[in-house]
Amino acid sequence: MESQQIDNVLKIRGDKDFQQNNKDGKTYIRKLASAILTVLDKYDEVKLKAVGAPSVNNAVKAYIVAKSMMKDKKYELVCTADFDTADFNGNQKTAIMFKIFAEEVDGQSST
Repeated sequence: MESQQIDNVLKIRGDKDFQQNNKDGKTYIRKLASAILTVLDKYDEVKLKAVGAPSVNNAVKAYIVAKSMMKDKKYELVCTADFDTADFNGNQKTAIMFKIFAEEVDGQSST
């Protein structure tokens, strides 16, 4: 039986409180973006598990911020998404699983 690696999965919050306190929301996004890059450095890919529209929104924002934080311009972050499930006290919910990895840039300009 193959063991599933869960060390590279980040579960994304989607707190509605962020709508009332924008500063907390921005801080959370920046910390999440930093966590994406840290996990990516260790495992070569990171997965973001999001349930509900607010958490999907936070995952997308964090991916965009992480992409802009990349110091090594030889690589760019790539994101794919699939459906998954999440268990909440015995209830199955549909989740979105984002997979983020770095891809080497070929060095050609697209202009």
